[in-house]
Amino acid sequence: MTSIYRGVKIDSSRSQALGGWSEVYWNAYRESDGYEIVCNFGGGSVREMFKVLKEIVDEFLDVFEGNEDKWENRNDYYHYTMNNIMFGWDDTDKIYREL
Repeated sequence: MTSIYRGVKIDSSRSQALGGWSEVYWNAYRESDGYEIVCNFGGGSVREMFKVLKEIVDEFLDVFEGNEDKWENRNDYYHYTMNNIMFGWDDTDKIYREL
């Protein structure tokens, strides 16, 4: 599924991974300059991820007002936090204070 939503091209599709299994791939790029808001892959359905992409675009435009620097800080914090949860790292508070 591909669509333009609030000036952002969003795409969600299912394709076969190099390992042979099926994955959902998704991305969202601002049309005006090609700025990548999000790009990833994983499980779930194409329709589910399409709905999630719209929510991510809404957050980027409404909460972060399209500010790339604030968005990158949010993404850095999110990825560090997820790594802490998955791998048991204990420096989340330190990283959050640095942001």
